[in-house]
Amino acid sequence: MIIQTATTRGSVAASLLSALLAAILCTVLGGPCLAAKTEELARASTGHIAPFPKGQRYRLYVLGDSLAANLADGLVWALRDVGEVQVVKRTRAATGLVRDDVLDWTRSVAELLNDQNVDIAVVALGGNDRQDIRIGVRRLTRFSAPWRAEYRRRVDRLMRTLDRHAAVYWVGLPPVRSRQMTGDYQRLNAFYRDLARAHDIKFIDTFDRFRGASGGYAAYGGGTDGAMERLRDGDGIHFTVEGSRMLGRLVAEEIRRDLRAARAARSASPDDN
Repeated sequence: MIIQTATTRGSVAASLLSALLAAILCTVLGGPCLAAKTEELARASTGHIAPFPKGQRYRLYVLGDSLAANLADGLVWALRDVGEVQVVKRTRAATGLVRDDVLDWTRSVAELLNDQNVDIAVVALGGNDRQDIRIGVRRLTRFSAPWRAEYRRRVDRLMRTLDRHAAVYWVGLPPVRSRQMTGDYQRLNAFYRDLARAHDIKFIDTFDRFRGASGGYAAYGGGTDGAMERLRDGDGIHFTVEGSRMLGRLVAEEIRRDLRAARAARSASPDDN
């Protein structure tokens, strides 16, 4: 722990003694001092990502379905030069917020947060949620009023769970080959965007980046070097390696901006070293 010296009460001698004890404890205990310093910097920051003491790494978890797996691979590439960030892939295909009998994402995330330090969470979910919701014997028809209310509750519950512990980025669903699916994905994105505003969560829209000249789905687009590349997989939903990198770059741009703000806040701290 850190013993903070008082400057408004007590004698100068007492203050000097407290400072000496603090230095000794920091030297001996190390870890607790680092944690206290992290909390101090976080309280002083108004940015999306809390500033960490110099030399400490952020643990960035990518959470979600198979599209999140594409994103995780892309983020590893897009943040490869950022030594202060460790990307951890925590994804499972064919899951979402509708079929919580397959995987309850909120419960899984709560267990993760209880077991691991998650500093940054990047979420990509919803690709498998175009189906009815079953609650016991009840069946809520997709996009009906009861379905919308329940789905909104589930999104809100997951966002609340994450937002208490991490800087959260929710990545919207991209356009896909099927026009009907694309329309449904836009409806789901509206839930995510709206609820993100209610929490301290950044919503990252992917539609503009991956739409074609006609305004809809495009399998090809500008790649990492600017040349025309195939960005989408043969199923018309997922991303190729190049597409995953472009998706990762899109999300990384927002994270990099917030990391710069966190570094600036850390540098402004008089106790930074």
